[in-house]
Amino acid sequence: MIELEQELRGLLSTRLQVLPDKPEENVDSTLRALWSCAAGSPVSAKGAASVEMQRLTEPQIVELRTLIDRRLGGVPLAHLTGRQRFLDLAMLASPSALVPREPTCASPGCCAAQAAS
Repeated sequence: MIELEQELRGLLSTRLQVLPDKPEENVDSTLRALWSCAAGSPVSAKGAASVEMQRLTEPQIVELRTLIDRRLGGVPLAHLTGRQRFLDLAMLASPSALVPREPTCASPGCCAAQAAS
């Protein structure tokens, strides 16, 4: 598994393009989130930081490679994992829903809601 992790980390290091407003999505969090998803335990990029990368079966490795190819093809990480954290909320995500981003909280309505909680 170490060789697989190193190979995929290298691939992501050279080809992953991350939007400036998604600082939680880096090579490590992307690999961990997609690895967890392929293992059947999807997590968000933020949630992936605390996840241990477990041993994968051959079909899970194939799924992981597919997920990485799709991510490198431009599919948002949250659409692949079905998970996104916003503020302190763990949210389900899909291509049919807008994925919230932290800068959204700069709006007055969000700040008021956060202050009230």
